[in-house]
Amino acid sequence: MKNNTENNKIYQSNPFTRNTRTTTSAIFTVTSSGISSSQSINMNNQNISGLGTPSKSSDAVSLDYLQSNFVAKNDPNSGYLPTTGGTLQGNINMGGNTITNLTMSSSPQNSEAVTFKYLSDKVNEVTNNQKLNEAVTQMTNALDTMSNIEAALGIVNEDPNNPGTLPPANPKFISVNGGTMNGDLNMSNHTVTGIATPKDTDTQSAVNVEYVQSKTTLPKVGILGNTVTTSATSSSYLNWKEVSTTPPTPTPSPSPTSPTIQQPTSLISPIKTSTSSSTPPSSSTTPSSSLITTPNSETYLKIEDSDTTSMKILGAGVLTLCFSVTSTSQDKSNISVILNPNTTSGSGGGSGSSGSTDTVVYEVSALASGQSVCCQIPVQTANSTLKIKDNGNSTGGSSGGGGSSGTATISSWSWQVTLLPATFTASTNP
Repeated sequence: MKNNTENNKIYQSNPFTRNTRTTTSAIFTVTSSGISSSQSINMNNQNISGLGTPSKSSDAVSLDYLQSNFVAKNDPNSGYLPTTGGTLQGNINMGGNTITNLTMSSSPQNSEAVTFKYLSDKVNEVTNNQKLNEAVTQMTNALDTMSNIEAALGIVNEDPNNPGTLPPANPKFISVNGGTMNGDLNMSNHTVTGIATPKDTDTQSAVNVEYVQSKTTLPKVGILGNTVTTSATSSSYLNWKEVSTTPPTPTPSPSPTSPTIQQPTSLISPIKTSTSSSTPPSSSTTPSSSLITTPNSETYLKIEDSDTTSMKILGAGVLTLCFSVTSTSQDKSNISVILNPNTTSGSGGGSGSSGSTDTVVYEVSALASGQSVCCQIPVQTANSTLKIKDNGNSTGGSSGGGGSSGTATISSWSWQVTLLPATFTASTNP
């Protein structure tokens, strides 16, 4: 009995013993390509390990593979951006794909993405802005003008078609930094200032006044000239310049025809001189007063308003006097040139008094209207007085200085006085 029971247990536990009493299906099917099962397997809380990398959608995966390739839906640090929204921590490469269905706000922020329509509308606002278009046109015109100015100034730019080469410059203007003139420069009576003083070796350089003055020594002279329309005073002295009183109207007389009188080209010697009585009078019209002066005139020559018949010679030197008279008649004038030296005592002298106190240095007899006469006078004393006296005509008055004068016929006279400063050696009487 015991042996039969043990034999039954052995028989039941032997997997290769065919049980004829119970028929069951196999859990696994083993083939040369693998092991498969057609039934559900309950692992009863046991693990399956050693899984390889899946190659089919139905393959089992390991926990490591699952965590590396998939994330939990509610994991806040999954490293992926959920479709419900979130914040990116890096760039997105769209790979040539588009982003569609953007929501546009009325006033998008600078960091927001915008639609193509929004961008097109903004571009149209700029491109179709009339004021902006006008400004662009003006800027283009300004650039063209600037190019023309650069070309005129000789400013050349690199040729884009030939890099490294510059076209030839043909300037029409000179830069303020300097340049070369291709023609003459007409200053139209304007001045050039700021010229540097050249060296003596700079033979082709322009010179300034400082250089000229350092190389030349010009004598300082005093020059005065005038044309006076007033007649002689009651004392027969001619005025050196106009006076405020109106001269009396001379007796009208026929104006004879006069040929052109040749003006002298040289100064006469300082001796008493008489003019030729054959010179016909002139019929020129009475000129207006026009006082001629130079910067040094007041240093050497002076006419006081209180005595317009006297000219003060303020320095010693050689005085040159040239004058001509215009008469209202055919009579010729007798003129005395008087130089009264300055004296410290006695009457006359610098006071310019008439009569025997006048020192006559020249007598000009029979001076025709319009005829010129020049003379030189050594002025040895400063502040001497120069006067011109009308002694009357050659028919009705005296020809000597200080005599009674005839009817004055001079209506105007022109004169020029030049004083060349000089030093005279005092003479010693034996």
